[in-house]
Amino acid sequence: MTSEYHLQQRSFIFVVSFAVLISSSGSFRIYDNLIHCYRGNETQPWIGNSMRVLIELIEKIEQQMPTNIDIRTLSANIFHQLRLDGIERTPGVLENELVTPYRATGIHVYKFDLLRNLISHTSQKINFEQYLTQSEICNLHKLISVGVEPYIRGDEVRTCPVKTRIGNGPSRPDPFNRNRPHVNVTYIGGPKNPTVLSPCPLEKGVTRTFEFGSLTAGTLIGGIAAGLQPQNVQLNELVSAHIKFNPYENLETMEPKDTRREIEKLFNSRESIDNTYAVGLSGDIAEVCVYQSPLLGTNVTVGMSGQWNSTYFPRWRYLPDTHQTRWEMTDAEILADIDSYFISNHINSWVNRIHGLRLSQILQMFYSHQYGIPSITIENSNHNKNDLAFNVETESQQNSNHHNNKNNNNNGKKKSEAIQNDVEEIDVDFVQSRILEFNNKVERFQKYVNEISSADGINRACHRKAILQTIDIEKLKEETYRFAQILQYTATSSIVDELQMRRVCDSSVDKFMVKASELVRETENCKLIIEECKIPSVDLTLVIDGSRPMYENMELIFHIAEMLELSPRNSHFSLMHGMTGQYMVNHPVRLSLSNVLLKLIEGLTNQTVAERESHIFAAPAQVLLVVSQGVRMSQDEFDISKRLMQSTLGQFPDLYYIFLTNHRETFESLKGNEVDSNEKYQIIESESTEIGTFTSELQETLKNIPKRIISPYCKRKNSRYLWSGHTIRDDFDDYIAPQEEIKYKINPYYLSDDFQVQFQGLGYGEFTVCMTKDQSGRFECRNVVDMEYIWFSFKDICRGEYNRCSSIYFRVTLDKSYLKCEEKECRFPFQVKYKIKLVGLRCEMDARDSGSRKTPFSLIIVMKLIVISLLLK
Repeated sequence: MTSEYHLQQRSFIFVVSFAVLISSSGSFRIYDNLIHCYRGNETQPWIGNSMRVLIELIEKIEQQMPTNIDIRTLSANIFHQLRLDGIERTPGVLENELVTPYRATGIHVYKFDLLRNLISHTSQKINFEQYLTQSEICNLHKLISVGVEPYIRGDEVRTCPVKTRIGNGPSRPDPFNRNRPHVNVTYIGGPKNPTVLSPCPLEKGVTRTFEFGSLTAGTLIGGIAAGLQPQNVQLNELVSAHIKFNPYENLETMEPKDTRREIEKLFNSRESIDNTYAVGLSGDIAEVCVYQSPLLGTNVTVGMSGQWNSTYFPRWRYLPDTHQTRWEMTDAEILADIDSYFISNHINSWVNRIHGLRLSQILQMFYSHQYGIPSITIENSNHNKNDLAFNVETESQQNSNHHNNKNNNNNGKKKSEAIQNDVEEIDVDFVQSRILEFNNKVERFQKYVNEISSADGINRACHRKAILQTIDIEKLKEETYRFAQILQYTATSSIVDELQMRRVCDSSVDKFMVKASELVRETENCKLIIEECKIPSVDLTLVIDGSRPMYENMELIFHIAEMLELSPRNSHFSLMHGMTGQYMVNHPVRLSLSNVLLKLIEGLTNQTVAERESHIFAAPAQVLLVVSQGVRMSQDEFDISKRLMQSTLGQFPDLYYIFLTNHRETFESLKGNEVDSNEKYQIIESESTEIGTFTSELQETLKNIPKRIISPYCKRKNSRYLWSGHTIRDDFDDYIAPQEEIKYKINPYYLSDDFQVQFQGLGYGEFTVCMTKDQSGRFECRNVVDMEYIWFSFKDICRGEYNRCSSIYFRVTLDKSYLKCEEKECRFPFQVKYKIKLVGLRCEMDARDSGSRKTPFSLIIVMKLIVISLLLK
């Protein structure tokens, strides 16, 4: 028998707008909008469980949803519509068109049922299908839904640690059955013993971060939703909501002498539960009290640790064979509970202080070493506006740096020449002074971070030790006991004596504090990592060969995608088959660089046309990353590839090549003789295919690639008809954050005898722009404050020899933010928006017609194809 389960409206509880079916056995039916997540291929984890994936899914919703949907509405809808804890596969039941072999029968579902009464829904319901695909909805649901898959899966021989692979796994111990309603199952084929447990059960709903450990993301979402609508709910209200639809559940299994006393006590209770505690700390610890106390008494255990299947592609998290079903509160839940406690108690002040603050921004800033949640407008701080110009490579190249230079270009040139002379006579004292200056800037930056942080300096996950010390232990014990009272009534068939339950809860809180202190030691101190804040901005095409097994390729692909932090305003990513050059790939068996280059030429040609039609002035640099570790090219393949590469360097001036290989000599020979070939051609040598051996060098290489500034069209008289009816802008906007450095490059392909580049502030803050012509350290730097603008003018810099001319480089660093970045394009509220205006650059056709390149572009490609076909014959 089933009955619709609706949350009854109270003075402080909103009506939940959807129904859940609950059976007399205590299992929940999966929501209709999530049922497809447990059928067919959707039961497989196709994507990694990382914080970056969670943030990207939330960002996708935020970018498309109406502006009147605020952070409270979004977090509450995600919690009530997409989270459902305790889902398990029903052993022995096979899927067919009428049967889905999954139900919410795990122990976590009972606490979740109570949380739905404690976290208010909103009157505005979001239709997530408008913003996410079905697969994306499933990914988000599984990232935030806590649970354990306890039963034998059949893959333990391949997946479990070696010592646990032998045997069929332990049987479910009697204490577990005593503390949990019996589930009646009708089996259709397969194993018929539901009590056989896996030696390495799967922990679900866990998200991995590299720096801050693994945590249950659903707890964070719930904490934000609770913090934005904090409330204290009386125990008798929770009992009334439950017993209305389940009047006899658990009563028949209680001792007669306990039944009336316990029910009357709960009905008459005026004690209340704080939802900001219940969503994390007290709720999870109460599960330990209720499920472990009947057998273990006060000797409870908390903080079971799991192990990911892969560091770089985390899709499964396994619990150890020593679990004994004591997974009520794992290490991932402990870390999430600490974070959720802090966030839920501060979220209202953050939202009131920072207009337009978004859910994805909170997660990004809180799980960041660099930023944290800002607490004041940075314009009111005493921060030196040049403290954030951190660039180790160029720090010693800025002797005068011209930070206060507001003179004309001639003065700037004289100072640049003076700097060049100083560099030639550099000595040890000079180097030491630069190191001292750099260290002083680091100290000033740390002071700056403290100024924009919360008043007590606690504003991000690496402050967990301090956060833990702010927890009121006595209040936590009381909140845990109250939650345990209602949880044991709704979830178990055993009622523990009141005094004994209080002793168990007190002991559980004490053990939680001990275990939590151990876990936070790894993130005890926040680091000042100068380079990590720089995110690559590239349009990357990844080419893989057959030197890795398929799963290792998947690890590499996922890791690089995480490294780039893909977004419409940042990096783009595509994958190319190493043998065929096709973008939709199967696993390659070898590398055919010529096929790859042919497809790349075709793709870049189409991209150039699209950029011209869309009037694009700036974009991430185009990068071809070829991973070839173990597969050698034939001589014919080498010759064809070299010709193609030399032509692409001319036709696509902002195309960069990066080769990850164990044979440097082969790919070194492919390099051309262009002026900037050393910059645009990089080789990373690694004998090992282990990602950790080359990831740092690859990340630094990608970070150092500048964005490209291009001139997609001409404003000449004879080409104006091409743009009739269009509003042509010769400028573009960009955003910069503290401790970030954005580089731009104008290839000589687009330079003219007389052109100008303007940088204009838009009232978001202050920033510094530095220009150089050869990256040798002769920088001309200027400041932009508020709405001011500056011009960089260039005259006869190439003297007509554009093929021999160097590129122009610009570097932008943030000095001060006014916390005004509110539009959807803002990654953080403290980003500073600015505008770049271009005047006088050569148009594309002019550039291609200059020098020796006079053949029409389309004909060049045709000629290449003809030559290649002849060579292949």
